[in-house]
Amino acid sequence: AIGRVPNGKNLDAGKAGVEVDDRGFIRVDKQLCTNVPHIFAIGDIVGQPMLAHKGVHEGHVAAEVIAGKKHYFDPKV
Repeated sequence: AIGRVPNGKNLDAGKAGVEVDDRGFIRVDKQLCTNVPHIFAIGDIVGQPMLAHKGVHEGHVAAEVIAGKKHYFDPKV
């Protein structure tokens, strides 16, 4: 896909206190948590590569973290 851009600024994430970078991506840590401890972000909105299987894997990791497990997203895996 070419020409895709993130829409983090259009989501009004700032209303929830979530930081969005200049390009429109939401920054997350290795557990996919935003700067707001109870808010997670996954998929295209968190950055490259913008691929479906990456978003699915991120969703699994975020769910495990929310369930209290010590999982981390490693894009190399």
